[in-house]
Amino acid sequence: MVAAGGAALMLAHGRPALAHHGYLGKHDFARPWYLAGRVTHAYIGEPHGRLTLTLNHDGRLPRALDSMRAIEDAERRPTLSILTPGPQRGVVTLVLDSRTSRTLMDQPDRLREGDQIEAIVYRRTSGDEYQNELRTALLVLADGRALVSSSASVGTSVTSSAGESVRAR
Repeated sequence: MVAAGGAALMLAHGRPALAHHGYLGKHDFARPWYLAGRVTHAYIGEPHGRLTLTLNHDGRLPRALDSMRAIEDAERRPTLSILTPGPQRGVVTLVLDSRTSRTLMDQPDRLREGDQIEAIVYRRTSGDEYQNELRTALLVLADGRALVSSSASVGTSVTSSAGESVRAR
């Protein structure tokens, strides 16, 4: 039934339909990670943009978190108080939501390959091919401005890495 619907969609529009795995999935919202690195590749487009970062931070949170405070307003919880450093070295790919992707598509000069950026991300914990995908909740761009893509739904009920539902403070 699904395959037939996809074939009909392809025939009706004259091109194949793009698969979309969904942005929500299961993420460890109880453990936001801080990442910092240099953008080595950027795909800004639909359905979700992706940034490849070469990480280069020292494993500590920045002393000044003022540029990241907007995430607490968006999530309606003290996100920065539970923020932990993510991996310090290596290469990671961050997934952007459609709102952040659209902002960067509309303002392409705001992000360039080679820019040093910071991010708060949530790691996907579902046991599928997207396991460990990094969902971007906040980006601090090279110009110091933050793009927030999180919401209050993250702050109301979160799932720990053990799979239990916990109430955020």
